[in-house]
This record gives sequence, C-alpha cells and structure tokens, in this order.
Amino acid sequence: MTEKQIVWYILLTEVKIDSDTQSVTSLSVAPLAVLPEFQRKGIGGGMLIQ
Repeated sequence: MTEKQIVWYILLTEVKIDSDTQSVTSLSVAPLAVLPEFQRKGIGGGMLIQ
C-alpha cells in the first residue's frame, strides 16, 4: 500500500478588475504553498505551468 500525502495546495480567488470603461472578472492565484521538505523541487512552478 502506498501512503498518500498532500504536499502542496493552491487557492484561486475570484477578483473583479474595474476601470473607467469596463469591468472584468478574473481568477487570482493566491496563496500557493508547498511543504518545506518538498520545496526547491519544481513543484510550485510545475503547478502553474500545467
């Protein structure tokens, strides 16, 4: 049996961007986190590229 562990997470937050002429709804990536022992292994960057 393989042990499973969550080592990262990402939260998408809906944001509204307003200007004088228009309003746009988008998603913001924040926060994004990786457990310390799994950092510097390309996990965070790989999440955004996928």
